[in-house]
Amino acid sequence: MRLMPVKPRAGGQEADTGSSLSLAAIDDPVELAKTMMSMYERDAMFYRRIQDQNKVACRVLLEMSGIKGLVEAGQWAQCLDRIRSLEILPLDAAGDGSTIRAYASKFSGLSQPVSINVPNLLMWTIICCVRQREQLTSGQFSGNEGTRRLMVDQLKQMTLDLTTYTSQLRYRFPPHLHEALARASAE
Repeated sequence: MRLMPVKPRAGGQEADTGSSLSLAAIDDPVELAKTMMSMYERDAMFYRRIQDQNKVACRVLLEMSGIKGLVEAGQWAQCLDRIRSLEILPLDAAGDGSTIRAYASKFSGLSQPVSINVPNLLMWTIICCVRQREQLTSGQFSGNEGTRRLMVDQLKQMTLDLTTYTSQLRYRFPPHLHEALARASAE
């Protein structure tokens, strides 16, 4: 997705860096968010006026954008680590129902821009779990067999935990997500 840049000023006036025109010339929403956050963080007058929940939401969305890039690059393990660090999905639950319920109850507390992107985050997590398992089972891992088997089992458990998580938030996710989880759990 690209934004439509504003036309340059008439009369050949140059825009200062950080001015509204130079910000409007940025056509990438992710780059615009990064620029705005860094600009606001430099000026305490602006920074104090931004609500904490909006700062957190922007940082989480920027992190999700980075995760999307890792998925596109095929960096499955790094991607799972960064998804885990967001603490939105129960990747460390290891089958513990109370932990999964705690994550499900946190969902309603997420800001709206973040919560509407959780289905994407779930799909990326499923893709990462499946592809990382495929890598491990195809022999691209040079560790011992016990460690490899343990990692494969952990990835399988993650998909089962995500299935439990989405079932507790039944009508908040699109049907194709439930189908993808069912396929990943069956493999």
